[in-house]
Amino acid sequence: MKARLYLDVQFNGRKTDAEGIAPAMDNVVKTGMTTLGDCWNEYGGVPKVGKFLVLDTAQPGGSEHVCPDSPDHRHHPDPASVKPADGAGNNRGTDWIVDINCRYCGRSGSTRIDPGKIEF
Repeated sequence: MKARLYLDVQFNGRKTDAEGIAPAMDNVVKTGMTTLGDCWNEYGGVPKVGKFLVLDTAQPGGSEHVCPDSPDHRHHPDPASVKPADGAGNNRGTDWIVDINCRYCGRSGSTRIDPGKIEF
């Protein structure tokens, strides 16, 4: 099983930046996980922790625009997952909206299709 945990970290911006905090957090968590190894036995063993990523929450959508599983941390559409959005076709304003998943993390997104640009 896999879960994503998001942390908000406050730091002194005059001394470091978010890119400097991420590897420090990697070290802190990995050290803590091994130091507390025996206490994890009741939870099935020591969990494996992936890399800490810097998510620019100042951008619209914040972490929603970051894919933790893709090599470039951007969502990439999976063409095989395209389907009409819920309610598409029921209202004139939503006839051309489709849902599509990220091929790396599976996060669902949607996009509007311009019917004037469809080629037959």
